[in-house]
Amino acid sequence: MFVILGVITIKAYKMQIIAKMGLRNVRRRKVNTAIVISGLMIGTAIISGSLVIGDTLENMFTKGVYDAYDETDEIIFTPDANGSYDFFNYSEYQNLQTFISRNATLSGKIDGLSPEISYGVSAFDPDSRLSEAEATLIGFNYSQSTQFGGFNTLHGKFVTGRELAPNEVYVNKYLANEMDIKDGHKIVIYYGENQSAVFTVKNVVKAEGRAAYGRLFGQGGLNIFMPLERAQHLLNQTGKINLIKISNKGDVRSGVRYSDDVEKGLKPFLFPTPPSGMGSNGHGPGNTGRPIFILQKVKQTMLDNAINGSKDLRDIFMVLGTFTIIAGMLLIINIFVMLAEERKSEMGMARAVGMTRKHLMYMFLFEGTVYSVLSAAVGTIAGLGVAYGIIAAFGSIFGGFNSLQFFTFRTESLLLAFSSGMLITLFTIILASRKVSRLNIIRAIRNIPEPRYSRHEFTNID
Repeated sequence: MFVILGVITIKAYKMQIIAKMGLRNVRRRKVNTAIVISGLMIGTAIISGSLVIGDTLENMFTKGVYDAYDETDEIIFTPDANGSYDFFNYSEYQNLQTFISRNATLSGKIDGLSPEISYGVSAFDPDSRLSEAEATLIGFNYSQSTQFGGFNTLHGKFVTGRELAPNEVYVNKYLANEMDIKDGHKIVIYYGENQSAVFTVKNVVKAEGRAAYGRLFGQGGLNIFMPLERAQHLLNQTGKINLIKISNKGDVRSGVRYSDDVEKGLKPFLFPTPPSGMGSNGHGPGNTGRPIFILQKVKQTMLDNAINGSKDLRDIFMVLGTFTIIAGMLLIINIFVMLAEERKSEMGMARAVGMTRKHLMYMFLFEGTVYSVLSAAVGTIAGLGVAYGIIAAFGSIFGGFNSLQFFTFRTESLLLAFSSGMLITLFTIILASRKVSRLNIIRAIRNIPEPRYSRHEFTNID
């Protein structure tokens, strides 16, 4: 874009008289200029709006991922036959701690581990008479996972889980909203095969940080929390866990940059070299029974999905807006043909005193360049308004949430919209300039309409 503008500027400097003749029309006909800019900005507004919508959706989706996983960047587990988390000995968590501490590279990129139990349960509140079939029981050890934070009650008190009596649990706000749970309510947890236990909800905790784990785009994350030892006892899994969460160095957003390095560094722990005589999968003769673990880069994977999803939606808006952009290009041609028709006598006299068709084309090009720059700037700003309206409607249609809280745009998107709109307009103006520069001098001076020819008038006559 800047190269093209530079070339046109240099050309205008070399052809100053022609440039002044073109630019004076912008100053002299202010009403026409305003009308022309209003027509030319349409394509740019569509491009700008689509890009800003993409930025906003990306912000919305990625924020959902950061909220759902917070300090958790990766998880380690071993799958069971049903694809769920299988239980393994707590000593494997201790082995992982030792492995990381002996690896200087890893210890410089990992700042926290959390040994946990994550188990699907159903819940029933006798007070509200409401139930939830897809809740998650999370057993955690706060002293081993301080990096992942504690909980904040709805009353603003910070708690860690140590305050819980043997028959007490925390539930997050997501589950509390679904079941109308209040502090002090009883909750019946159903687990395993026809097993159940009754607990008291000590506190409903805010759905943030550790308490919001697994909540993505309004689904999941209906969590019940209790100390790890009590969860082990409840599920008859003493001395076992089924999930290890990993927090990388950095904050919630920056830690994900180490995910690939962490995965590479932990491969010897996840897939140890089997002893002689064992199969490559670790389950051959002489197998000691140590499970083969899977590391899942949950945050990075979900961020990639969120970014790709927002780009797909952005492209859909762009494709739908293509028809408007094409219509805008046709409008540009019509506008310049009309401008040329209005100045036909003036152009004819200019040709009569020595101006060539090339000069006439450059005169329109210099004038059109000003229009394209101004219309691209106005269209880029107008696109912000278009995107704002669509995002507001998006929130009203899908769930009635305040989608405008995610409204954002990047400077690169606005620059891209400005450049694209200006280049499309300028390219169309060049085509229109070539067309309007073709005129008959006598007809132009006398303002006589160009004759219309039919095909048979051009047949060969012997």
